[in-house]
This record gives sequence, structure tokens and C-alpha cells, in this order.
Amino acid sequence: ASSDKGAGLLLLRNVTLGLHSGELDCVLVRVNRESAFVDTIPQDGDGTTGRRTLIRRGRTRTADDEVEDEKKPPAVEVLAVFEFKRNPDDVARGFHSRQTTLGWLAGDEGSYDAGEWRNRRHPSGHFNRGYHPMKTTSWVAGGFPETSGCDQKGRRAVVLTRDSFRGFRRHGGFYLDGVWLVTRPRTMCGLDAKLRAPLMEIAGSHVSAHVVQSLGCVPSPEAFHAAVETLRRTRRADQTPSNDDDPLRAKLRTLHAWLAKAVREKNVAVPDDTVGVLELYLDAGEATARRVMLVESTPDPR
Repeated sequence: ASSDKGAGLLLLRNVTLGLHSGELDCVLVRVNRESAFVDTIPQDGDGTTGRRTLIRRGRTRTADDEVEDEKKPPAVEVLAVFEFKRNPDDVARGFHSRQTTLGWLAGDEGSYDAGEWRNRRHPSGHFNRGYHPMKTTSWVAGGFPETSGCDQKGRRAVVLTRDSFRGFRRHGGFYLDGVWLVTRPRTMCGLDAKLRAPLMEIAGSHVSAHVVQSLGCVPSPEAFHAAVETLRRTRRADQTPSNDDDPLRAKLRTLHAWLAKAVREKNVAVPDDTVGVLELYLDAGEATARRVMLVESTPDPR
């Protein structure tokens, strides 16, 4: 815990920090000093464009500042990052997305291509500073009363820097400490939503085309559902191996081959399914395993 009596815990929601895409669901930070806040978010860039930016704030950086910064904890320290998924099968995709994002935020320059992260907010392609509006935050403990509100236009923001993420370290190639996974206790099918959605769409189109061709016309909704139910009962009763005389089975067999290929490609970067990710947390010890939370229902924020 921080020895700074003025420190407070602040929960940030839907955090982007100028990311080129995506967001962090929730971030818990410790605010150590009032200098963590600004009244206006820069229109462009990250506000670290050199001497001119510091002059506008009424001062310039000196060698003494650099030494002081190294001795002090950052104005804002990130304690935890939370990833929420309604479907436990989607946990793996969220986990790997957060690994990539944290590598960039923590300044692990060997883990990313700066050109892929370059945008209006971060023209260098590296994370130096990001801003999060106070209107989407909540004080969890302590705090600075004079900075807890928003100005009339909601422009006040808390500032996070690369140094804010210095507590995050890779263990076995992954950021586990401080990365919390929150999902619901549900039976998993092994496919995340982005793989499951096209699978269902393609399979549905094959079945629909087969029904229309079999009936020789476009059926009414009732007739279509009856035909699909008949097809389902027939195929369930007939478990003989597929053959080339059955066009539907041939198409679904091709779809199965596509699915197998997609799963193999996904699993090149092991672990890339939820079971593998959960095993990572379990193998890291009890303290790390406790960072996986199963929540049966969404709590009432009131």
C-alpha cells in the first residue's frame, strides 16, 4: 500500500487512452498526487510534444525533475485491469487482446510494431501519456475532493503515463498479475463468438438452400420450420457415413474442414482457448487463480 496519506483508489470504465482500437473494460488505479488531473484534454497528440507544452503549463523540465520522477511513485499507478465477458468461450480472445494492449501501454517496444499503433493521439506509435475523462470514473476509496467532480463541459481528466503501468511484468510470456478475468459460469462449447458466428451463418445458408431445393419453391415460415425439423429427425436417425450422393452432407463436410483449419490456426499461439487461459492462471498459483471471477448475475450498480 502507498504511504501517501492523500492517495485514493479510482475505478475507470471503458478506458481507451487514445488506443487505435478497442478499450479496457475497467481499470483500478491509485492516485498519489493531485498532479494526476488536468482540466482539458489536448485536441491532438498526447500532450508530451516537448518544451512548448511544458512552457504553456508555466514551467520547463529540468534535470532535477528527472531525478525526482524516478524516486517518486507515478502520480497514477495502475493496480488492476478487468476484462469482462458474458460468454466464457470469449475469455481467451479478450485475454490475448489485453496482452497485446498491455505490452504497448507498458512500453514493451519489442512486442509491437509502432506503425500499427500510430494515430492522431499517439503520432509516434508509442504510448507516453493518455487521458481518461473523470465523468466515467468512481472513487473507490479516499480521493481528492476538489478534483472528484467535472467541469460544466465534462473536460476534466485523469492522466495515465507509461510509468503508470510499470508494475505489470510478464511471467512465462504473459501478463497475469493485475489482469482479472470476469465471466459467467456457463458450459463452454470451445468456440468464441467470432468463430462461432460465421460457422452458424454458413451452416444455416447450406441448410436453407437444401430445404428450398428439396421443396422446389420458397416455403412459408411454417413450412420451412417443419421441413428443417423433418431434416433434423431424419439425419439424427441416419448415422451412416456421408457420401458424395448427398449434397448437403458434402457441403457440411467442407464446412467441417474449414472449421478444423480455423481451430488449428487459432491454436498456433497456445493457449488460445478459454480452457488454456484458465490453466495458465491455475498453474501460476492460488493468488493468480483468484483473479478469475465467475459472476452468476450482473450486480445492480445502484
